[in-house]
Amino acid sequence: SQIGLLLPTSLCSGQIARLIADRLDVKLGGPNSVLSRIVALPHTEGCGVSSGISEAMYARTMLGYLTHPLVKFGLLLEHGCEKTHNDYMANQLERMGCDPQSFGWASVQLDGGIDAVTAKADAWFANALADTAAPVYEPCGLHALRLGLLTTGPVSPDIAETFAHLTHAIAGSGGTIVLPETSALLSSPDFRDQVLTTPSVTPSLAYGQVADTPGLHVMETPTEHWVETP
Repeated sequence: SQIGLLLPTSLCSGQIARLIADRLDVKLGGPNSVLSRIVALPHTEGCGVSSGISEAMYARTMLGYLTHPLVKFGLLLEHGCEKTHNDYMANQLERMGCDPQSFGWASVQLDGGIDAVTAKADAWFANALADTAAPVYEPCGLHALRLGLLTTGPVSPDIAETFAHLTHAIAGSGGTIVLPETSALLSSPDFRDQVLTTPSVTPSLAYGQVADTPGLHVMETPTEHWVETP
């Protein structure tokens, strides 16, 4: 099942997005809806975010959530004074090859405050759902899987070999596997010798980048912190 997502473009609109999402989930989400639930993604970024690599990582990460296959409808909510406002996000979507008109857009300041922007979000999701038929479910194979493999601490040979078999099965069937470049699997001979064709590993994805092609990918990971692993 798919979800509805309210994506705040900065810290400043995060709690408002959460309040709106909680309200919408009661009204429009659930087992009898096209959307299993409606959620927000509050975060601590966007307001005064620095330029360069930090800004690029933030944009890729946020828009990766927005364009995830599990998101049926996504609405971006700006506060109005942040650097990464709605126009910024729309430009980033266009660079990714996505149509900004496929998403909803709202602004706490420009739309007239919390009550007004809540009403706008309510109307946008209600209209989107009114024009959408119930989903049709059908079986699919391993080619439809997109799986991230995360490990913490040392990896035993048996576990490394199991992950190697899993990677072969999914990637070999046309699915997608993503590993962080700090993964202990990449330094385990029991994984490397079965999966990799070269002794050195170069990331094929930037931090937060969406994998556009199937197969095995290694994602750039600046830190080893579990929470910051994409």
